[in-house]
Amino acid sequence: MDPDTESLLVSTCMALGGFEDVSEDINDATQVYVMGDECLECLKDIKKFIKYFDEPGDNIALTYLGKMGILEKDLIPIMMVNTPANNPTRERLVLACIELMVPMTWVIDYARLQQMVITEEDSSIVGNLHERLEILRGYKRAFLQPGVLQAVFAVLMKPLEVEYRLRTARDQAVIRLGLSLFRNLVAIMDADTSISGTMEQFIGSIMQEELIERFEEEHIMALFVTLASSSTDSQLAEWNALTLETFFYIFEGVDPDDLVPMVSGQAKNSQLQDLLEKEEREKKLKSTAGRKRHDRFGTTGEVRLQDGTRVVMHQKGALFASFENQLDNVKRARAPIKRHKEADENKKHISKSGSIRLRNLALTLLESGFNPLFTSLRRDMESEREKIKEHHRAQYMSLVAFMLKFQRQYSEYLTKQYHEDKKNAQGPRLEELEMEYQENFLRCDFDFITTAIEVPSVYLIIRSIRDHFEPRDKKWDVIRKGINCIQEILSTLYAMSKSPKDEYRETSAIVQNNLYYEDGTLELFLELIKKYRKQSTKYLHTVVKMVHILLKTLESYSTSKTAMFIRKKIAIRKRKVLENTGKQQPSENDDLDQILGGEKPVDDGTQEMGGDEQDQDEEEDEHAPTFTMKEHKFHFQEFERRFASEHVVHTYCAFLEGFEDLDETQLHWAASLFHRIAVSCKNPAVFYKMSTLQLFHRIMQSNKEDTKKDMVPFISYLLHQFFKRMQEYPMLIAETLFPKTSRACLEINVGRDVIETEKTVITEKKEKKLMATELQVDQTLPEGDQIKIAVMALVEDDDNELVEWAIELLKEGVAKRQLMQFRSESELEENPDLMYSVENVEDIPVVANNPMKQEALRLKPRFRLLLKLLKFVKDEVDSDVQYKIPKELPTDTIADYHELLDTIYKDLDEKESYDFSALIQKINKSSSGGSGKKRSGIGGRKEVEKEIAVYHSAEYILDSDSEDDSYYTNEKKLRERVMVKFTEAEEAKRKMDEEHARVKSKKHKEMMTRMSGRKAVSLTDDEDEDGEGAQLLEDMKKPQPKTASDVEDSDEDEMEKEKRPVRARTMDERNDSESDSEEVGKNKSQAASSSSPPRSSPARQQYSSQRRVVQLDSDDSEDDDKQEDKKGGDSEVDEEATQPLSLTQRLAQTSTKRRIILDDSEDEGTMQDSGGSPPGSDDRPAKKKIAMEIDEDEDDL
Repeated sequence: MDPDTESLLVSTCMALGGFEDVSEDINDATQVYVMGDECLECLKDIKKFIKYFDEPGDNIALTYLGKMGILEKDLIPIMMVNTPANNPTRERLVLACIELMVPMTWVIDYARLQQMVITEEDSSIVGNLHERLEILRGYKRAFLQPGVLQAVFAVLMKPLEVEYRLRTARDQAVIRLGLSLFRNLVAIMDADTSISGTMEQFIGSIMQEELIERFEEEHIMALFVTLASSSTDSQLAEWNALTLETFFYIFEGVDPDDLVPMVSGQAKNSQLQDLLEKEEREKKLKSTAGRKRHDRFGTTGEVRLQDGTRVVMHQKGALFASFENQLDNVKRARAPIKRHKEADENKKHISKSGSIRLRNLALTLLESGFNPLFTSLRRDMESEREKIKEHHRAQYMSLVAFMLKFQRQYSEYLTKQYHEDKKNAQGPRLEELEMEYQENFLRCDFDFITTAIEVPSVYLIIRSIRDHFEPRDKKWDVIRKGINCIQEILSTLYAMSKSPKDEYRETSAIVQNNLYYEDGTLELFLELIKKYRKQSTKYLHTVVKMVHILLKTLESYSTSKTAMFIRKKIAIRKRKVLENTGKQQPSENDDLDQILGGEKPVDDGTQEMGGDEQDQDEEEDEHAPTFTMKEHKFHFQEFERRFASEHVVHTYCAFLEGFEDLDETQLHWAASLFHRIAVSCKNPAVFYKMSTLQLFHRIMQSNKEDTKKDMVPFISYLLHQFFKRMQEYPMLIAETLFPKTSRACLEINVGRDVIETEKTVITEKKEKKLMATELQVDQTLPEGDQIKIAVMALVEDDDNELVEWAIELLKEGVAKRQLMQFRSESELEENPDLMYSVENVEDIPVVANNPMKQEALRLKPRFRLLLKLLKFVKDEVDSDVQYKIPKELPTDTIADYHELLDTIYKDLDEKESYDFSALIQKINKSSSGGSGKKRSGIGGRKEVEKEIAVYHSAEYILDSDSEDDSYYTNEKKLRERVMVKFTEAEEAKRKMDEEHARVKSKKHKEMMTRMSGRKAVSLTDDEDEDGEGAQLLEDMKKPQPKTASDVEDSDEDEMEKEKRPVRARTMDERNDSESDSEEVGKNKSQAASSSSPPRSSPARQQYSSQRRVVQLDSDDSEDDDKQEDKKGGDSEVDEEATQPLSLTQRLAQTSTKRRIILDDSEDEGTMQDSGGSPPGSDDRPAKKKIAMEIDEDEDDL
């Protein structure tokens, strides 16, 4: 800042006001703050200064304001003078002061500053952080004055009392300012001080406790608890992020164990007692017992080595210390690894009153606000709302871990205290203890933390860990907080699994099942322990503890289940396959060397058509999924074996480097995993490394008591195994200087000779697979090229002897055939049947006279392929594979094959090597398969064709093969009883059908009698000019023979009509129904005469496809006359209109009438055949097309 600007800022601050004496008495030193004339305008100008110099890293204006002490000397006095703010002017002054207090007390983001220093490689932007931190602590001390926080709280409560829908943007801004100021105050870290520090330093180290006490007195803490409990309400959900930050800074650096009181009657591990015990242990290590008083003087000693070399030692205590230790003391110590130190790595020391206050706050938050607050935060994080920043996720995980650990520790305390008090309680006191225990336990039950252990919450934390772990610039601080949260969730789930309530055990099992189901989650935990390099010590302790809890919880869960399944990610590997588009299929004229060598075929213009399609296929392949998910059965031993690696051991050795500062529990974490690797996984060789053995030697030489319970016994066992193995394998001492890969560990544990021997041994499963494997060469190639490919494949496997044996078999086959009756093929070609009539021509068996040849026939699929191409026939006898030259194969063909095979083998270039995966294919599935996969060739990659449903429970369902005579006897009797009942039911149904048919026939006869006077005419679409309509009418008037189907259909129509409600029908409807009945009866009678079913006869189909014109008949006209008479006879009805019209008259009227075609269902039998009808239908046969004539002159129709 330049001098002019600085002077302007100072003058503006001086114009705010100042303290003046109230009394004129010299002895009275009372002063009162008096505001300047332009105090409000000066406050606005200071705000402009802060905005102008707002730069990342440091704000120069804030530093100058802090040095001048404007907050303590001006802002707080101005706010106190104008409190209560009972008028707009006073309220505006108080708000202007708060607007300046918020940026002046803003939290220093150390992680952001460190990232800026790394990226910009300039540490000057950070400024003097120590000076800034001291200024902030001064601000915090100023707010501890009585009445200051109350004044801010009064301003904050005024807009909160306004109804939500009536609040303005200014009210929301005032609320945010007040909450942000409270958040900033609790975020200021207290200074660390030692016991020997000054009083001022001690007061500066306990300001956080005093601030929390002020919060409780001014009801500010109750406000934050209310906001937390109402976070799910839309009116208060806006402040959930500020509430999270406030509680995070309150509990930051506090160990939940410090908040839980000690159980009465047990030894108290106070801080002083821990220091005394540590001092006592150090005295034992430096004990001089057995030494003389003159040993404190200088000593000179001489050591003679085995080769006669003399070494003189001039050291204190050289006569009693070992020679190796004295030499090690002379060596230059290796520089310690500089590890990153996290901001919250220092632990806060709180007083007893502060511990009680924080404990009550944690219980209140757990009981009333935990689930609503974290439910609202999780929803906002999943929605990625703008108010959720990057640091909120880390604070979310830290606060969840703290509350889970506190809930678990406090529950254990209540249980232990209850059992301790129960020992000495009797009578009424016992009942009081029981009621008190139940009441206190309900305050910290598992129901209050359900949000944190739900499956979405667990997935949110794991996703956050993965998001910060996968990038190149990993944020280890956030990862550590996520790991800490996961380990607390696992510990809580483990505690729930041991709960006496079935509800909690079931919930724990469900969450663990979802957590362990994804193999990627388990692999992430393994990668976290492997990727440790130079992270902070706190991160190292956290990840070691997480692995211990994970293995313990996972082992307990997996052993409690009969079977456990996880889903793994399987890569889909792409391979090039010859396709019809874009590539030429090899034909018989193609050269084999051209195909094997990968040369492009000659472009004849045929490939241009498929070029675009090929490019499109390649683009689709690029966007195709590269992996698929498949379910596997989980075995804990296999997952445990993944930790037996050098990287994991290296991380744990770094953890044990400071074993002097580790307690018994932390040493147990390392010893537990070492035992799993060396004993459970049977891999002690991973520890046979010089640096690891040297660390174990240091631990053995130390007199630390905590190491003697777990670490010392394990190290003794490991060293015993090491020297025992070194006697069998003396070069093991040289192996300790090299890295321990999985193969090297296997060779050390088992032995190199044993491994080489096992490679040659073929297991029974593999043998069955090889015996069942059958191959074939690309069928599009010529026969000679197929044989050449098979020979080249055998030569590639170094099976030249098998090719030579095949040549020998063909040669012997020709010789044996020549000894038989027919020496030429001409006679066989003239009469092929002569081959089967001559007894001398027989099959020539292949004799395998040594184990190598026998194994080749059974376990060499490529050799069997060659024999198949040479027309050898396979013959399986007594589970053994035998081949023979069939007698149907002519001798000349055998000789040709012999010559061809011999020529191919002699001209073969053994230096050439090809990929036969696309040329040699498998044509069957192995016997041990059962999966939906197949290989494209020997050595080819697996290609997923189709997933076959695999029911994992099948292996746990046992089929009983024992035959129980009583069971089958009872089943036989049951079948007989069922058959008798079925026969009786069939007989009853037959009688009912006969009675029903009789009733239908009777009703049908009565209906036909009533319908004898009715007339119906059916015409085609064409005009009946030639009298075809008259002929059709005459044909329809002729009586048609009736069948059973006609009777049945008509009875069904009558029964359905009786069921339906009766309504008045018009003339057209009655004529339509009558015409339909006669026409349907005619068609049914015609269908009955044929063998086809009546409902689908051709006559019926032809009739239903016509368009019919419905006219009036005489009976309907009489009904119309009656209706006209009922109306009163006002209109006279023409008698001619009531008379039935002749066919000529009807055809003449067609020119003055228009026809309406109504389309109905295309299949009239569909609804009847399906057994139902749509709503509103009358179950009559559906008409395809219905035509109605409407007279243009009659508007009333």
